[in-house]
Amino acid sequence: MKFADVISFDAISVELNSKDQEGVIREMVQGLCDVGKLVSGQLDGVVKAILKRETLGSTGMGNGLAIPHTKHEGVPETTAVVAVSQEGVDFASLDDDPVHVFFLLVSPSETPDSRSAPWRQYPDSFAMAGSVGSRGRRKELRISSNCSRKRMRTKANEL
Repeated sequence: MKFADVISFDAISVELNSKDQEGVIREMVQGLCDVGKLVSGQLDGVVKAILKRETLGSTGMGNGLAIPHTKHEGVPETTAVVAVSQEGVDFASLDDDPVHVFFLLVSPSETPDSRSAPWRQYPDSFAMAGSVGSRGRRKELRISSNCSRKRMRTKANEL
């Protein structure tokens, strides 16, 4: 299975409005609620769970990429969303640089611990997503977001 198989393409955000970590997470989770991948009653719980995960160590991988993720009760299936911030957001990344490209993943709480990290669930996709960390690839995604949600979908589908 590819990561693109769990992306909720209708929830893709080509320009995040939020300027901080919690706001980005909330905006992305709200997008999943808006398209019916999560129920609105799960919004605060999922956001809290992702923020709790962030206290264990930032999911800001460096090179402008972050992969916030969590497991949560009541989530029927793994779902994900992609978002872009042209300005960049301080996400406590490993390299202290702002994050521009976000992949948020929510899995059912029954997902075994050894498989809960996204790069373990979708190793081939995240090996390729590592290339998002390259300046050229990251810039390509950011430019795509300026063009349209459709173009962004095409780029995300490659993962």
